Amino acid sequence: MNYLRFLAAMLMAATAAPAAVDPALLDLVMPDAQVLAGMQVQQSLASPFGQYFLTQIPSNDGASKFATATGLDLRRDIREILVAGVGGTIGAGQANPGLILVRGTFDPARFAAVATLSGATVTPENGVLVITPPQNAGTSLAFLDSSTLVIGDRVSVKGAIARRAANARFAGPLAQQAQITSAANDAWITTLTPLAEFMKGANTPVPPALLQTVGGISAGVHFEAGAVTLLGEVSTPSAQDAQSMADTLKFLTAMLQANKNQNPQAAQAAAVLQGAQFNVNGPVMRISLSVPEQQMEQMFVLPGAKPKKIAARQ
Repeated sequence: MNYLRFLAAMLMAATAAPAAVDPALLDLVMPDAQVLAGMQVQQSLASPFGQYFLTQIPSNDGASKFATATGLDLRRDIREILVAGVGGTIGAGQANPGLILVRGTFDPARFAAVATLSGATVTPENGVLVITPPQNAGTSLAFLDSSTLVIGDRVSVKGAIARRAANARFAGPLAQQAQITSAANDAWITTLTPLAEFMKGANTPVPPALLQTVGGISAGVHFEAGAVTLLGEVSTPSAQDAQSMADTLKFLTAMLQANKNQNPQAAQAAAVLQGAQFNVNGPVMRISLSVPEQQMEQMFVLPGAKPKKIAARQ
């Protein structure tokens, strides 16, 4: 009996653990990608905070009609999202969104029929139909099969189609880091490109000297039963830089705590960062933070959403 209980507990733990990024989706990423981000949608929505998030989404007749026409229920049919970007400068307004890759359950023929009736352009590309909505000619989408959707500019979408046809592989340090980060989180982001490359000309509260020491970044969120856990990792040129970054962040956190009674935003940030832990391992600075799930609910209210309560959790 003890053995059976132990086995059941292990199975439950395995079910609750985050899943690593889908390798087939990863292989659709452009070779020059610099940033990857992803989310396990169903796993996230099944969490207590995910259930709360669903209650905050306002009713939308347009979304309901879209779901009815296409047979696509975003809450039910989307399993995983992977976003790949090739960089660009955020401060100069030149950030490139790249590709949005989606794993789910789709009806491509039904979707194409609805798109055609709405005036969208539907053209074949290497055996795949590429759909370009009339309202946004800069964005196209294509169903590679009944479980894979690609969204992006037309050139990027065509590139993903070609990589799938060629059985291309996305490999290297960024792919490896994506596997590691996604395996520990329900939603995540990672880049090996120095942060300063993205932030040229941007107005940021991060001190310039500190910004220059930020190399690769990996961060993620894991939704647990009673809390939302945030994990982050920053690579720097040296152990001294990593320690300096940790000390600076600790100082900024202490400043927020000291001013929490003077500014509502500072008070909210101070409450969230109260339990933050900053650790250094060689040239890597790590941050971990666990926020009670009920506190996250109080912070996260979508514009236009009416306050709603969900069933009490055991």
